[in-house]
Amino acid sequence: MPSSPDNVSALLDHWKFDRSLEDIGSLKATLKAGSGGVSYVPDRFYNPSSAIRVDMTFNNLTAPAGIYFYGGPFTVSAWVKLNEYTPNAVLLDFGDTDDIFLQRNDQNIVIYVCENQPDDGCAISLHVYRSQTDTLIGNYRSGRPTKKFPLRVWTHFVVTLHADGTVVFYMNGRPVNQIQELKVQMPNPVRRRFCYIGKGPFVFDSLINADIDELKIYNRSLSDEEILIDA
Repeated sequence: MPSSPDNVSALLDHWKFDRSLEDIGSLKATLKAGSGGVSYVPDRFYNPSSAIRVDMTFNNLTAPAGIYFYGGPFTVSAWVKLNEYTPNAVLLDFGDTDDIFLQRNDQNIVIYVCENQPDDGCAISLHVYRSQTDTLIGNYRSGRPTKKFPLRVWTHFVVTLHADGTVVFYMNGRPVNQIQELKVQMPNPVRRRFCYIGKGPFVFDSLINADIDELKIYNRSLSDEEILIDA
């Protein structure tokens, strides 16, 4: 299984959104704004222009093509203030196709804060897809969550994929919705060309209405203690 290069630290990406779309992590993957431009808003400390708002007006963001997942465990974390429940609200979708009919078949890593219709349970979920021949292998859903994603309050949200395939979600440093019997295969270490923050290829139902800050991608699974300290 390929590992990340020696010169790439565990923190691959760190988008602080302090009046900038620059990445201060190892990959230096500066984001590109959508056709709606960039909407900067106050962060959780009320600092002006220190977070971004993605509100379904084509102001989502795109990361450059690259290798963001190296074939092993990973962690994605962010501060998120969800402003409303919307159908299939995507926080992050990094994949190798922009075809809405192949989105679930081609290397996509998809994190939902509200999957399905809001009144159907609004599941928090992670999907890991490995090529068109393995359409649903590695698919993980939290089902009907014991804790719905909070509305209109800043929440530290973390998704970890461990080496044994276990997925754990965290909110404000505490694990939620851990299901040991469901396992996820490791993502393929491929160059992903279509990397979205705040949307997926499904234009009609994969947009999110949220404020986002301090988005990070690590090339390992963080421990409970590390996540609690960061929250």
